[in-house]
Amino acid sequence: MSFFPTTWNPSKKLAYGAGIDGCMQLTVDETRMGGPFWNGGIPTNKKRMGGSIAAVDMTTGKLKAQHLFDYPVYSGVVATGGGLVFTATMDGTVLALDDEQLQPLWSFDVGAIICAPPMTYAVGGKQFVAIHAGCGAPYNIRILKSMPELHPIEGGSTLFVFALP
Repeated sequence: MSFFPTTWNPSKKLAYGAGIDGCMQLTVDETRMGGPFWNGGIPTNKKRMGGSIAAVDMTTGKLKAQHLFDYPVYSGVVATGGGLVFTATMDGTVLALDDEQLQPLWSFDVGAIICAPPMTYAVGGKQFVAIHAGCGAPYNIRILKSMPELHPIEGGSTLFVFALP
């Protein structure tokens, strides 16, 4: 099971999470049984997987907004105090979304698969968002098999840094 980094906006009482959207079948692997606990199986993924980001109101537990993507979101999310949520999809797109409706405001294609979380920091009063791209093309071969258009994507390893206005 993979858990992707989540983020919290204390002033709006919203938690944001991202991940994979879709279904896959699991075949029980008896060698992975650990006492009364099932520790996994062999996934078979013949269907295309997408991704999503959700904003949950932590005072009510209700879903406030959700945005679906064509590709899985392995990177997780980070929110800023300025009303932005940053994420990246497996096809190499870094996105800034508004923190209320999760609508894309900006995107940039880095040309490599992204599975690292975005981060934000400030230097000299200027805020930046950084993200590592390039977790390698064979990173999750089961998911990539259903997306032949991603097969030529570069593996690489690059740190991208964006300055916020």
